[in-house]
Order: sequence, then C-alpha cells, then structure tokens
Amino acid sequence: HIMGKWMLAFSVFWAYIGFSQYMLYWYANIPEETQYFLIRNTESWWPLSMLLVIGRFFIPFAILLLQGIKKKPHQLCIVAGWVMLMQALMNAVPDTAALLIVGDIDQLPSVGPGQVLADIISSGAVPVVRLTEVFRQAAQSRIITSAHRINQGSMPDLSPPGAESDFYFVQADDPETAMDRIIELAKTRIPKRFSLDPVRDIQVLCPMNRGGVGARSLNIELQAALNPAGDRKVERFGWTFAPGDKVMQIENDYDKEVYNGDIGHIDNVDPDAGEIVVGFDGRSITYGFGELDMLVPAYAATIHKSQGSEYPAVIIPVLTQHYAMLQRNLLYTGVTRGKRLVVLVGQKKAVAIAVRNASGRRRWSKLAEWLRPCSPVSRRIGAAG
Repeated sequence: HIMGKWMLAFSVFWAYIGFSQYMLYWYANIPEETQYFLIRNTESWWPLSMLLVIGRFFIPFAILLLQGIKKKPHQLCIVAGWVMLMQALMNAVPDTAALLIVGDIDQLPSVGPGQVLADIISSGAVPVVRLTEVFRQAAQSRIITSAHRINQGSMPDLSPPGAESDFYFVQADDPETAMDRIIELAKTRIPKRFSLDPVRDIQVLCPMNRGGVGARSLNIELQAALNPAGDRKVERFGWTFAPGDKVMQIENDYDKEVYNGDIGHIDNVDPDAGEIVVGFDGRSITYGFGELDMLVPAYAATIHKSQGSEYPAVIIPVLTQHYAMLQRNLLYTGVTRGKRLVVLVGQKKAVAIAVRNASGRRRWSKLAEWLRPCSPVSRRIGAAG
C-alpha cells in the first residue's frame, strides 16, 4: 500500500515538473528550448506526444487512485511496468525518428478497455495507409481471400474446392453432428491429409465457452479422443490433467513468467509430490496441485483467447446457437488465426449472420477526441508550445 502511494506521488510529481518546465520555457521565450516542444506538438509527432502524456500520467494516475490497486503487489507491478514502458518510449525515440504503427483494426478489440489503434486512425491526426490489394501469391490462398471477403461484408466461398485448398466448409446442422465432425477432423482427417499433429498443430477456436459446441464441452470431448487419461492423472477444479495434455495459462504468473493465453503441454504428473510439469516453448514449469486453477485444457479455446496467436490448422464451429457472439470481426479474427488450414464446421446461415453483423459493442473513449488538432486539449498544449 505504501509503495502504491509512492508511485501515485511520483506520477503527480513527474507531471508537475514536466508541465512547469514546459510553461517556464514558453513564458521565458527561450527559442532554443521552445523548439524542442514545438517539434513534438506538430505534424506526425503530435499523436505520440499525446500518447506519452496520457500513458505516462493520466492512465497511471487514474489507476493508482483506486484503493484496491495499491494493496495488490502484482497489479502494482503491471502499473510500474506500464510507466517504465512509457518512459523508455519517451527516452528512446530521437528527434529525427518517425513512429510507424502496424495493426489491424478489423479484428476483435482488446480485452481491456479502449481501442487505441482505432482511435489514432479515426482522429485524423496521423497519415494512414491501408493495405487492401491481395497480390498474386496471396491470392492463391483461400484463407486470405475468404478473410478479405468476410471483412468486406461478403460471404466467403463455402463450396467444396475443386483441388487442394487451405480453406474448407463442413456442413453440420446441429450441435451433436458438429461435435462428431470436429472430433473426426481433429483426430483423423486433418492429420492424415495434411500430416499435422492432432494435439500440437490443430487448434479448435469457438465463438464462446458455453453450449454444446462451446470451448468447455469441446475440451472434454477432444481430450478424451486425442489423449485419454491413463493412471498418472490428477483431477482438480473440474478438469482432468494427464501427461501429453495441451493446456493454457488463464492468468498472469510473474513468478513463473507464464502469462494469460500461453499454451503448453504437460510433460509429467507426479501424484506423490503433488506436482505437474508443463513445457512452455522449451521451458519446464512446475505447478503444485493447488495451483491448477491457473490452467485449463486447450484443445479448444475461444477466439478471444486466440488473439495475437497463429496455428498451423484451425477448426471453427459456426452455428446459430452461437447467435449472441456471431459478429463479423469475431469470424474474421478466427479465420486469420490459421496459417496452413482453416475449416469452418456448422451452418451457412450462421456464417451469413456473422458476416452481416458488423455492429459490435461500441467502446466509449476520449483518445480520438484528444488527438484531434482542433480539440480543446490540443489547443491548450499547442498554445503552451
């Protein structure tokens, strides 16, 4: 709690010193110093300057005002890391540098609040280039052409391909049929046809956790089909864990250096020691049985959890029972997770619903308004420069 108060105090002190220096240069009219700020308040530097002001002061200040945050060391570490990142960004970018931001605003927005990239683009404060043309090599991939059609609000081609393809649609009119088709694809058809490992290379991505073909139900069935538990197993928190299982970390653990969304594979289960060993990208991490609430089977995961990841092969159930989550950006995000193969399993009607639904849930943010050169915030800072 004391450390949290110190962080809040120094955030306010940093802002006070910075603003005082800013005002002093302006009031004293020192040309050689004023030029430093003028460069940062004009043209393409302006959004970065605003990002640093908001990210280095306003965001930490608002978070550290909360009483509960100051009493949680792990959350304080996140805030401290954010402040250090903003400070490093401020110190690392030389006067002559240009900042290039690359991203895709058509995918699902971040899990946390805000929509930084979309706000920067919509503010009109920076030049924006959109890559819309599918070039010759990429045009041969049905994954890419289908993703572009979905993003443009058009139905992808769901007809059976005439030759070898990387995008398929498998009809399934009800959840029970879809479950059987997904298990058959992951266990037999895809590994045999494309020489892929059913556990390590194939990922099932679901619109939601619940339901007959939600991530939870699919994990139970796929685990039984792909890695039946033997004698060395442990049952904790509603899940069974056995050697060979694919698992996902569902919360950040800074001591183990394993983070939310990381996928690993169980190497060993030791009932006598009350521990399991999970391999994450070549690192072996030990979990006590009491810590297994941080892990869940990862044969199937939600599309939201897959953001930022890619997989050799992706299977996506798309049925009308997922109606509440059938949105264009969700389907687009899921399809773009696959590198070599994407298979949609479900109903064409459900795909059409998702493609047409571009509404999404609006996010309320002031960032775009603050970044616009004509905003009151920008006018005040511009006048000070």
